[in-house]
Amino acid sequence: MISEYPPDTMPAKYFFPARNRIVSGLCPGTLIIEAGEKSGSLITAGQALEQGREVFAVPGRTFDKASSSTNRAIQRGEAKLIISTTDIVEELSGFDISTKSATVVPESSGGILDVLLESPRSIDELVLM
Repeated sequence: MISEYPPDTMPAKYFFPARNRIVSGLCPGTLIIEAGEKSGSLITAGQALEQGREVFAVPGRTFDKASSSTNRAIQRGEAKLIISTTDIVEELSGFDISTKSATVVPESSGGILDVLLESPRSIDELVLM
């Protein structure tokens, strides 16, 4: 629904980091389940940290390559260790988007979703509305 690319753009693996940057910016937190050494999950987690979002991680087995970066993020304090969904709910229970983002959508902006459902719009068109 929200993309930096024109509507007819075909998906490509090198578009995922840009897409995930948008996703992490829209969410109060990012959960990493598994992340190997060169995982796209790490890119998204890094973007979330840059945006001031919370990063959570489920720990994996110590010698499992698929968990190496997840465990390292926990060890470095870059991600909060999550054992159950309750951990995330408790952490985000007081989340207020106005304190986590420099951009707050004013109440007067109304139906941006309605506008996007009518037809695709560029960011420049949306700014002018």
